[in-house]
Amino acid sequence: MTMDEGHNRRWNCRKVFLNSIILCILLHVDKTHSFVVIPIIPKSTPSPSIQRHDFQYVYSACNTHIKSTDPDTDTNTDTTDTENAYEYDDSEAESQFGTKEYWDEMYQGYGDFSSEEYSWYFGFGTVKPYWMEYMPNALLPPKHRDSDDNANDDSDGMDNYTNMPKILTPGVGNDPTLLDLYQFGYKDITAFDYSRDAIERQRELLEYDSSDTGGALEDIKLYVMDARDLREQEIASASSASASENNDDDNEESSVSWTDYFDIIFEKGALDAIYLSGPEQGNVQLAVKELTRVIKPGGYFMSISGVVPEKVRREMFHADKGWEWIRDGSDDLKAGVFVWKRNEKSESEV
Repeated sequence: MTMDEGHNRRWNCRKVFLNSIILCILLHVDKTHSFVVIPIIPKSTPSPSIQRHDFQYVYSACNTHIKSTDPDTDTNTDTTDTENAYEYDDSEAESQFGTKEYWDEMYQGYGDFSSEEYSWYFGFGTVKPYWMEYMPNALLPPKHRDSDDNANDDSDGMDNYTNMPKILTPGVGNDPTLLDLYQFGYKDITAFDYSRDAIERQRELLEYDSSDTGGALEDIKLYVMDARDLREQEIASASSASASENNDDDNEESSVSWTDYFDIIFEKGALDAIYLSGPEQGNVQLAVKELTRVIKPGGYFMSISGVVPEKVRREMFHADKGWEWIRDGSDDLKAGVFVWKRNEKSESEV
């Protein structure tokens, strides 16, 4: 091969390559009507320090296992199926979110999210409009209640409510929601988590902000508990309270029994994490059964959830189990805002 032949061959190769690029650009322009070529950049995991708002899904680690079927983000989605907002890989998600060790490490500062404080899904500021719309007047903080007794009021079964509603927040983690609820006007707040490190972190949050909130640390009750079985901790708490107050032994358990005790249950992602601890083991069903036991007839349950399958949720909060659906959040853009009312006990529960 002569030098001229080699030069010509290299030039022909370059022409083929350049023609290929030009063809790709022309195809791009034909499809997008624009000469701007958007670079393909791997999607990075959002920093946990970024405050999430609205319906932005904040389980960034779980996002690696969940495929959005939102028609706004996935043009290949069949929008006729809206029963579930997400498809996910149970096996991988379970390994991360379904173990106590994972959460302990996170609250110790070794996890995927901030160990300081982390508001799951979105903050109370986003939840507040739903809260004001769906909570009956009697269950709002006194300063937010409408003077008109008929406004936003579902008065059936409300005669036994005290002036300050009792709120339970299961699986609270290091979410600042407790302070938000306290500043909103609720003063009788109880929360628990099965991670002792989470409760210690929550105490630190309350202690740090106590001066601004006017005593939240003293007023908010925190426990290390497992949502699947609350009775054991109730008895232990009763014994401790009895010893400190010199109560009679006969009154130990009844003094702190949570059966039909709470007016409101508010959870953000707790049921999702429990579900991922083992769908086949029925853990989330056990947790909902216990939460059903401790809420008063007429009480309200608000759940911020994006993982529990709709079929499972429908079975757990079925009318036969004493629940009335007030708001179906399955069509929300990201995590759903679900609201249920606890009706009178069913015959099977009496």
